[in-house]
Amino acid sequence: MHFTKTVRSIARTLPLLLMSAALLLWLPPHSQAAGKGMVRVMQQNMDAATDLGFITSATDPKSLMIGLVKTIQEVAASKIPRREALLAEEIANLQPDLVALQEATLYRKGPLNQPPATQVMYDQLQSLMDALQNRGLHYAVVAVNNLFDAEVPTPLGFDFRMTDRDAMLARTDLAPSDFTLSNVQQGIYQAQWVFGNPVLGSIPVPRGWMTVDVQIGVAAFRFANTHLESPPAPSDIQVAQATELMQILSGATMPVVLLGDFNANAGAGQDHYPTTDVILEAGFVDAWHAVHPFDTGYTWPLHGEDPYTSGTPPYERIDLIFLRGLGAAWVFKTGGWHSSSGLWLSDHNGVFAYVPMPEL
Repeated sequence: MHFTKTVRSIARTLPLLLMSAALLLWLPPHSQAAGKGMVRVMQQNMDAATDLGFITSATDPKSLMIGLVKTIQEVAASKIPRREALLAEEIANLQPDLVALQEATLYRKGPLNQPPATQVMYDQLQSLMDALQNRGLHYAVVAVNNLFDAEVPTPLGFDFRMTDRDAMLARTDLAPSDFTLSNVQQGIYQAQWVFGNPVLGSIPVPRGWMTVDVQIGVAAFRFANTHLESPPAPSDIQVAQATELMQILSGATMPVVLLGDFNANAGAGQDHYPTTDVILEAGFVDAWHAVHPFDTGYTWPLHGEDPYTSGTPPYERIDLIFLRGLGAAWVFKTGGWHSSSGLWLSDHNGVFAYVPMPEL
């Protein structure tokens, strides 16, 4: 999700079926679990279903009220529980050991002008966990980072509250001798964008990071997840957040696997900022580029928001996996359009990597 960015409506014309079929021929069997020489990691921005453009573009109280109603309708129309069921289906097929999630958004409502609102309207993370459980899959939430949290009264007779969250999931059905987690940490970046609007006033937009140490047999690494600031915020804020993250991760003596929505195009073109250079200069390798040096690998945007548009050809690679001290055996994109349900899983592709563990 880009905070206020609007994209044109262009029909999506590049199906992923052939690529998916080819991958199925290559992929190692699911029985090759973590602790057997290979770890599977998955990156996915879940898509909050709105860029809040209807709200942030308000110029007076009337347009703000109209924007609030449009936003609530847009979120409802995105069919969050059904989209999270699609994500659960992909997780069932790929069986990642670790999952990094952004925009695991929680929407709540409450009595008018009586904060805090507590009645859940849509909970993307809980919907995903329910869908995983319904499929007999064994995953647990490792950590949740609560970020942007705002509540406003609406003309619909209730307060509307949105809480942005990042999260990490891990498998729970692996033997402790093969797969253990410890030392969970998380935080908020000091560098922070403060959005200004004549109607809304000044609104801080916190972004954060989270890490967990992973033991795979005799090998170990630190797994990290982040969601950096997006346009139209000044790019120096995003670069400062990346610099903070590199300082945080510099203390790790073990290899690091860093996933996230970096909101910085890793390739040349629009929204290419020094952010990725900061990460590469800290000793990380861009896993997609290492495996697919001649493939742009665009992951965003798959469709438009504010207003919703049915499809766009992606033109930025902002959903990234970086590795330090490890290499990727294979990296590929997930997500996209699900013709059977007629839904986009997200406006972002996911990214999946098989990462071999060093033999010590």
